[in-house]
Amino acid sequence: MFSGRLLPVFLACLLQALACRGQDSLLIQGIRYRTDTIIHTHDVGLGTLHTYYRLPDLPLLVNTLVLDARNPYLRFETCLGKDSLIGLERPSAMALRNSRTGHQAFAAINGDFYNTVSPNQGVPVNGQMLAGEVAKAPHASRPVIAFDGGNNPFIDIMTFRGSVARAGKQIALNGVNEARDADEMILFNRHFGKVTRTNKWGTEAVLSLLSGSWGVNWVLQFKVDKIIAGVGSALIPSGKAVLSGHGKAAAFLNELYAGDTLQMEVQVGLKNDPFLAPLLTEMVGGDRQILKDGIVLDNNWVELHPRTAAGFSGDGSKVILAVVDGRSDYSKGVSTKQLADIMKASGAASALNLDGGGSSVMVVRNQVKNSPSDGSERAVGNALLMVSTAIPGTEKTMQLNAEHVTIPFGKKFLVKGSTFDEAGEVIRYLTAENVTYAVHGNIGKIDQSGVFTASGTGGSGFITGTWKGMTDTLTVALKPVRQISFFVKSLVIDDRRDYTFKVFGTDMDGNKYLIDNDIIQFSVLDGSIGSVDANGIFRGLKDGRVAVAIKTADGEHTDTCHVDVEIGRGNLLLDDFSDPGSWSYTTSYIDKVTLSRQVHPDFQVEMMRVDYEFTYSNRTASITLNKNIDVYGMPDSVLMEATGNGRKASFYYFLDHPNGLCVVPAFTGTSLQGYKAAVNTAGIAQEDYPLLFKSIRLIVEKDPSYVAGQKYSGTFWLKGVYAVYPAKDPQNSLSRPVTPPACSVFPNPVKGGFYLQTDGAVTGPVRMRLYTLGGQLVMDEYIEIGPGGVSDYIPVVKIPPGAYLFVVSGDSGSLKGKLIVLP
Repeated sequence: MFSGRLLPVFLACLLQALACRGQDSLLIQGIRYRTDTIIHTHDVGLGTLHTYYRLPDLPLLVNTLVLDARNPYLRFETCLGKDSLIGLERPSAMALRNSRTGHQAFAAINGDFYNTVSPNQGVPVNGQMLAGEVAKAPHASRPVIAFDGGNNPFIDIMTFRGSVARAGKQIALNGVNEARDADEMILFNRHFGKVTRTNKWGTEAVLSLLSGSWGVNWVLQFKVDKIIAGVGSALIPSGKAVLSGHGKAAAFLNELYAGDTLQMEVQVGLKNDPFLAPLLTEMVGGDRQILKDGIVLDNNWVELHPRTAAGFSGDGSKVILAVVDGRSDYSKGVSTKQLADIMKASGAASALNLDGGGSSVMVVRNQVKNSPSDGSERAVGNALLMVSTAIPGTEKTMQLNAEHVTIPFGKKFLVKGSTFDEAGEVIRYLTAENVTYAVHGNIGKIDQSGVFTASGTGGSGFITGTWKGMTDTLTVALKPVRQISFFVKSLVIDDRRDYTFKVFGTDMDGNKYLIDNDIIQFSVLDGSIGSVDANGIFRGLKDGRVAVAIKTADGEHTDTCHVDVEIGRGNLLLDDFSDPGSWSYTTSYIDKVTLSRQVHPDFQVEMMRVDYEFTYSNRTASITLNKNIDVYGMPDSVLMEATGNGRKASFYYFLDHPNGLCVVPAFTGTSLQGYKAAVNTAGIAQEDYPLLFKSIRLIVEKDPSYVAGQKYSGTFWLKGVYAVYPAKDPQNSLSRPVTPPACSVFPNPVKGGFYLQTDGAVTGPVRMRLYTLGGQLVMDEYIEIGPGGVSDYIPVVKIPPGAYLFVVSGDSGSLKGKLIVLP
């Protein structure tokens, strides 16, 4: 923090220091890796610094917390899932429910490995102590991290022993909250549950702590409330404890009476320093010590996993916590030796490996800061909490949410401020009000809500935030972009749906990221076909192909996307079934299928006839007709002109998209009609167009009149299948019936050119459009019909050979037909 009067002097020094930011690196197992720091040394209260950074060469994402263990308002506490040895809970939930005024659990990490199988799910593998009370005795060969009442940290394998005494008699305490064996004395407390879950072959004494609080390595005084012999599973009353003995231990308890006084001592010592007996209050276990006195230990867990570690500096004044993400493309995970080097680089001299994998999590101020490999935070057996005992005061200072940001061109970063009281406790976490922001250097722009956009060309600069005359600074290193590119290289669109382009940047490390459109310049090369605005929103105007271009402000990076504007109108023929041989078919529970082209006896119209025979087997039978047909534009329905033979049937139309199934419900009619089914346009992205028509399934529905084992036959008549568009063509869709013009094409097939011929009553201009069978418009011209009813010669030398649909429109209506162009 500094006043505005000192800002010019500070800025001059700051600019000189910026060049060093880009050279930050981390030494891991003898190899120096670059650090691409996103957020660095963010104060989260009581001088606790949260760091988030990336090592792109591995790659890794790392979160660390460095805490001042000498801060008088800071406490380290452990927590059990649901406050019980048996039970799982998310660390964020543990922190939240343990927070209250004067006891704010502002940060948390996951703790020890734990039992994952019922009925002991959640029980930690190693020992745990909470507020001086042992919940589980430490493991004989696994280390823990522990704290005494003065926040002094210890990492070691802990030893456990205890004793119970009365009137000169003493007996060993064999364990805490565990199964009672022969001749053993076991202590049960609130962390075990409601009852001791012991058998009847023993004696149990309910105890009340006479004075003071629970603790280890000193003598505790208890009053005997009652003695229960030969029953088992004694209740553990709230705030009390139960001694449970068998054999010799039971005999010791049988000599007690209600009101007697007992002395108990629970001793937890350091294996490597047996003469040191600290008054420990908190303890949570891990599986191995990975760093000791600044030396990385040679006990490597070599597989790369997400991992969590806890440690402290050489003098114990700083506690360091780290969570490394893993099992993803953006962060591979680490071995325990690599984790030790990360802890060492963060200031630790000693460190312990805690549970990892999907359990690894870091919570700060009710926010999960890492990306757990399960996809979300996992419920675990226990956690380590960082607690503030400060009573929040009044706002005195402000800090921004980062000290340094390295950001790729085109990305945004939300700059926020936190306010603190005189003790350094957070008053407003990332919600400071009335902060004025400013950008210094050619790095980008920031709005007054704190949204910074990296749109500049300069390599480095800084952002200032000013609050009540005090200014804090965030340095910015702008990573250059290697290239920019459209998300799609080609696009099909109509004139009804707008499309917002997505633009990606690729940084110098080859990482792709989404760029905000407001810093990219968009242009369209033919504004009559389509338009694009400054935010990259494209709108189709008329049929045609147009190129859309993007470039950066300096013009150094560009890309192009080709857009086909295809404005379908009314019903556009996909296939008229004139060539049955162009359709293949597959069957299900159908014995025989025949495809032919015939005149329907009732309607006197040529159609494709689909004859079928089947033996009924209580199954739905079907015929799938297959043909790949390009679909023009963006239809909202598919329609087929067809008839049946009165049997119960239904149609499915298939487009080449997971949401491209169009279903016609069951029918029994025999009339010639259009069977229409909607396309699920809401489930099809515009990037997925153009679609391909794939098949028609003709389904013979199950019918109560069918008899299993009997043979049946039937016929479908198919006249044409169409793509249906939401917009109606005023030339094609007329409000009232009209007499179409009498018009034909000759010669047909066509080689080189053709004429239009009418009955002589139609003269003057008519509009002729020529489509491929897939619906693509290849010709749209006005043709003059002479006095004799014949047009001039119409060349087709630029039209490829093939079958086409023509539509001739005049004042009295329109006529459709088929035209064959020969090579």
